[in-house]
Amino acid sequence: MSEPDPKRIADQLRLVIDHVPALIAYVDANEIYRFANRAYETLFGLAPEQMIGRTMREVLGAKYAEAKPHIDEALAGRRTMHDRTVTANRRSHYLHNVYVPHMEDDGRVAGLFILAVDISDRKVLEQELAHKAHHDPLTGLPNRDLFEDGLERALEGTRHSGKRLALIYLDIDNFKGINDSLGHRAGDEVLKTIAMRLRHCVRSNDLVSRVGGDEFVVLLESLASDDDAREVARKLVAHMREPVMVGERAVAATASAGLAIAANGEPGAAELLQRADGAMYQAKSAGRNRFHQA
Repeated sequence: MSEPDPKRIADQLRLVIDHVPALIAYVDANEIYRFANRAYETLFGLAPEQMIGRTMREVLGAKYAEAKPHIDEALAGRRTMHDRTVTANRRSHYLHNVYVPHMEDDGRVAGLFILAVDISDRKVLEQELAHKAHHDPLTGLPNRDLFEDGLERALEGTRHSGKRLALIYLDIDNFKGINDSLGHRAGDEVLKTIAMRLRHCVRSNDLVSRVGGDEFVVLLESLASDDDAREVARKLVAHMREPVMVGERAVAATASAGLAIAANGEPGAAELLQRADGAMYQAKSAGRNRFHQA
């Protein structure tokens, strides 16, 4: 049996590494690239020959400062991982980087091995799942869980800022009648239209949420006065009076709203919601299509 050809083995190993769908490199203790696979050329248009002999600072450019703490960790003998975003091929990529120190027998760190995997698709999926977990699938608005988190943070903020916040609890009048007479598809169109109107009626930093079948809440932060909150409540109710087009049919849909205001973190989230909900039912009892302040 003939002896293995070291060059042939090296060429085969290089072929395998060049076809691995990950960035693989070796950097010496002076942060100079001594090896890089062809994945760098595929992703960045940077051939290994253009990297070998250059420092990480030169190759990474503006991204070097972000990577530097992890480089130092690896050159100190500690394995480290970090994620970073890069722009390549006219799109953003999310890279998971692993730096592994190359330890000599005497304990000296001779350099570091770099493995970077593009996890962009996984990140997109994670973001989609997170969005679905915290948003209403019909209207796209934040759901109750996300709203309650936002309300708690907003109330905490009022303890330090001295500003007020307002909660508007809004319910579509006679929504069951719309569903019963026109069907659930028409009801869904009404809900989506109402959600869109609510978003357009408030500031971009105000939180609008669907918390029930035909129930919505609006959180207004950093208010200078109670009058500002009342003005928004009036505007919301007024905009709900406009008919909703379902196909070629104009569907009448009004809303009743309850307004509750908090300052210096009081009342707490549960009581504030209860007050706004109670005020909304008072608006309904008074004839609907209006708002009432708790």
